[in-house]
Amino acid sequence: MKRILALSALFLSVSCFSSTFPTYCDPAPPVTDSKFCAAFKASAQCHCQADGKLPEGMCLDMNVVYSRMIGKFHTQQEACDWQKMHGVPVTTESQECMDDWDCYRLGGDHHGLCSGTGNKCP
Repeated sequence: MKRILALSALFLSVSCFSSTFPTYCDPAPPVTDSKFCAAFKASAQCHCQADGKLPEGMCLDMNVVYSRMIGKFHTQQEACDWQKMHGVPVTTESQECMDDWDCYRLGGDHHGLCSGTGNKCP
């Protein structure tokens, strides 16, 4: 989902890695868009690298990205709030971040069917 990624800021310090991190992450389309899953995954991975300062290889598995995010911030809400305030431009509103993660992981949110199907993303 974009932002998120807050997810990213996940590791305390990874200064031992010397990669170039993106400074902009494309936002995901609305959760009801048929391309949501792929676009959100790309956005979350981008934020994992940019906000979390992690190398690409540590941001490929979305389950691991989410687990790291929860490990660092304790809740999805706290991660989304952090990303809104500190994430790379363009940031996403906290509620949109929450909706995006709910759609990706659970298959829906209060705005409608995730990716038009109501299924969680693969």
